[in-house]
Amino acid sequence: MFKQVLKDIKEITRPIIQGGMGVGVSGWKLAKAVALAGGVGTVSGTAVANLLADSLQKGDKDGSFRKALASFPFPKVAQEVLEAYFIEGGISKEKKKKEIPLWSFNPARILIALTICANYSFVWLAKEGHKNPIFVNYLEKIQMPHIYSILGAMLADVDGVVMGAGIPAFIPMVFDDILAGNTLWYPVRVTNHPGKYVHIKFNAIEFFEGPMPEMIRPIFFPIVSSNVLAEKLLKMCPGKIDGFIVETDTAGGHNAPPRGQLQLDIEGQPIYGERDKINFAKFINLGVPFWLAGSFAKGLQKALGLGASGIQAGTIFAFTEESGIEFELKQKAMALIFQNQASVFTSPKASPTGFPFKILRMKGTLIEKELYNSRNRACSLGYLREPIWLNEKILFRCSAEPVADYIHKGGCEADTIDCMCVCAGLCATVGARNNEIPLVTTGDDLSCVLECMMLSKCGLFGDINYTAKDAIQYIESL
Repeated sequence: MFKQVLKDIKEITRPIIQGGMGVGVSGWKLAKAVALAGGVGTVSGTAVANLLADSLQKGDKDGSFRKALASFPFPKVAQEVLEAYFIEGGISKEKKKKEIPLWSFNPARILIALTICANYSFVWLAKEGHKNPIFVNYLEKIQMPHIYSILGAMLADVDGVVMGAGIPAFIPMVFDDILAGNTLWYPVRVTNHPGKYVHIKFNAIEFFEGPMPEMIRPIFFPIVSSNVLAEKLLKMCPGKIDGFIVETDTAGGHNAPPRGQLQLDIEGQPIYGERDKINFAKFINLGVPFWLAGSFAKGLQKALGLGASGIQAGTIFAFTEESGIEFELKQKAMALIFQNQASVFTSPKASPTGFPFKILRMKGTLIEKELYNSRNRACSLGYLREPIWLNEKILFRCSAEPVADYIHKGGCEADTIDCMCVCAGLCATVGARNNEIPLVTTGDDLSCVLECMMLSKCGLFGDINYTAKDAIQYIESL
């Protein structure tokens, strides 16, 4: 048996939790700024390996990532990452950046090292210089990196892990195995496989050629859309769940699909009905704290009145000065919001995950049909590929890849229609994929952005955005 050292939930939670957004939208700079302003800062852990590789190849101009890697407890592995991707002064425009390997059940050593180091670096940088809480957010649907990502975050003393887009029942088990020094494993769903799951495994002690340092168990908050799922997780989860993020269908990014048979409105968006409404009283009876998400940036007091411990807000922080969205793209989006011309489309088809996905309607982004059609279909990052058992072996397919390839792997052509390469689009939004078309996701309620812009008197077309501190003060003022 091993002795667990646990984070104290009362010490590391706040009424305002900043949501984990996109790929790099809520990077370490935003998470740190939110934490310093009195909220819980959350780093998006999605595809941070790509972001680290991209930054290192651009020369790591401010030296932040090299500073973080210099503190990594296993210097040999950090050096492997630097030797593979760091380019002094940055890569020239004529040269093509080095791609990172795709995930498989036997991932390349450099991919493992890069993923662990990236999660460590983003969390370490967010926590540097203060003792305020920092969380990390993952999508359960992206299963193969989980054990490596969580290990990296825990090595950096992450305070909490938030996870949605699936049923993350096995995550507390990963915490326990990391703390115990056990071989890590995670069950990955494989379509049509006779066993349904194939385990991805990792022996950290062998990889690092030494024992793990002492770590503290982070708190764990699954993201749920119903009390039924929350109750199920509490019963089936082999480990402790410390609380829930309860998300309505108006939240940005991926949404839970409507319960029952899918119906679409006149614009082609999923229709949510009575069965999808959240019973807040039942959450109170579960006996664990919960935070409300989805159009609650203006509803902190309402959430507290419903028995919640606070709110999780994303969209209002997505347009802060510290967010990772490219400056010009951010300014264009804010101009649309300021002119009351912004709208959000909930697409049932865009994401290869199969979950509805919210997209800001905006020129120059992937939601434009002409730009969507102009892109050569490709799956270059592979995070949302689906493992499938076909002809006695495991293949990987994605409904955003070339149609013929997807069909050849047993896929249905109808699933490819209007499906977007979300991975590449979100990376482009934060400047990490210059040859791709950006894709911007927000929640339905953009009024909080407009009101925060007005109150903070930010320069709409200048070089100033409102800050994370402004957003915190706005939320607290209502």
